[in-house]
Amino acid sequence: MSHPLATMERGDSDSSPDRFARVIQRAVPKRVGWILATPWPRLTQGESIDYEAKQTSVKAAQTAAAREVLDNASMEDILAFSRTIQYPGILGNSLVLAVSGDNESDKMLDALLAHASDMPVLVRGYAIGCIEKNGPEWVGKEVERLRVNGTYSPEGCALLYLGLPENANTWMAVETHGAAEGAAYWKYASGYSQTDMKGEAPFAVERLLNAKRPKSALELAGAPDADIPSELLQRLLQQFLEDDKRTTDRVKNEFYLGHVFDQLYRKAELSLEEIAMLEFPDAALFDDLKRYTSAPMALHRVLQTNPLFFADLVSLIYKRDDHAYESRNGKEIDEVRRDRARVARDVMDSWYLLPGAKEQGMIDEKELADWIESARKRGVEMKCLTGADIQIGFILARAATDPDGVWPHVAVRNVIERFKNTTIDEHIQTGLYNSRGVTTRGMTDGGAQERALAQKYRTMADTVNAQWPRTGAILRAMANRYQCDARSEDVNSDLNDLRWD
Repeated sequence: MSHPLATMERGDSDSSPDRFARVIQRAVPKRVGWILATPWPRLTQGESIDYEAKQTSVKAAQTAAAREVLDNASMEDILAFSRTIQYPGILGNSLVLAVSGDNESDKMLDALLAHASDMPVLVRGYAIGCIEKNGPEWVGKEVERLRVNGTYSPEGCALLYLGLPENANTWMAVETHGAAEGAAYWKYASGYSQTDMKGEAPFAVERLLNAKRPKSALELAGAPDADIPSELLQRLLQQFLEDDKRTTDRVKNEFYLGHVFDQLYRKAELSLEEIAMLEFPDAALFDDLKRYTSAPMALHRVLQTNPLFFADLVSLIYKRDDHAYESRNGKEIDEVRRDRARVARDVMDSWYLLPGAKEQGMIDEKELADWIESARKRGVEMKCLTGADIQIGFILARAATDPDGVWPHVAVRNVIERFKNTTIDEHIQTGLYNSRGVTTRGMTDGGAQERALAQKYRTMADTVNAQWPRTGAILRAMANRYQCDARSEDVNSDLNDLRWD
């Protein structure tokens, strides 16, 4: 019988996976195909409970199966079969066990490399097996042999190096062959160093970004103990934003992005404005990202000190006061405007840093008042003053309680009295009411919770009314609102009694 590898260039009228399956089933029924296609084969003759003994038995079975394949199937059959299995790398690795001598091994490698672009995993599996058998110096020898034979290609070279453990030494060795080889290597490499994961991660992240693989780069840069230069993280986030695969796994993205932003905050190598622009597209994740860092989001800190940026976001969310439609660049489409408005709303809804707020619950009244004055002035210029006043009311509703135990802080009370703005006052009430969140109660509890809140706000209103009448009016309105809610819950309780009786 002529050896299939000796005639691998010969055409074959029936080289389908079905033909291959028939060939190997005739050779060794129930043994050859499956044992070369799975990384976890279960031997039909039984297995030892000793791990080493079991692995020895598996290797022996794979070697025998691979030899049967080499003796009975053509190269076209082998390649066709590899396209039908989930783990072609196992097939490639097993073939190494069966080849006899350098001549047969070289012919096999040449045949596989001829299909390198179509079957990179198969070639890599073969390279791993050859390195395990011959040592790491095998790669350099084979690369030189390919050059001499005139069959060398950058992708083939890269796939051979992928058989080596990933680390800086391997990565640098690949790049000594040229830029094309490096680019081909990083199409497939994971970037996970097997010798110094933390120290070599920046190199790998940069190469993955060069290969346009931001998702893989994010998984390296977003590891909990990663330490990546801020400029590289900036580039990563910008490239990840443009990646079509960025929304495929929200939980995973949230985990890695959280650790990336935490690095940016701790390093403080970029300005707050630069970090804020990187955060903006992921504003919907802010509530989740907070679990990975103790630092406030940069966008929130910029809003706290920059009233002009605040007004810009307001203009994205609210209609203009004159109800006119404005396109900033003259060709902005509605879909883009909606996306920007949604992100701006996410930012505003998650913002809790009151302008002028300091440590230990202190609030700089002048800083707060100046911020509101500037924000409203900018709102007038942009014809979105109503929206600005609404959002100012919402952020004032998040103010801290004063040291005297009465809400809000005295600095906020003074600001409320100073501006005398009905829209702001009404939306402080709305913000306070919404901040209560979800409540639970028994079916017959009635409005006890709401009556307690009504009494609380009424007491605070009586305390501040003489010196801060507008603040007192806000607190009385809250008390009345909860009193109405209490009556509604009492009615629901009575109806439940009737239903169940």
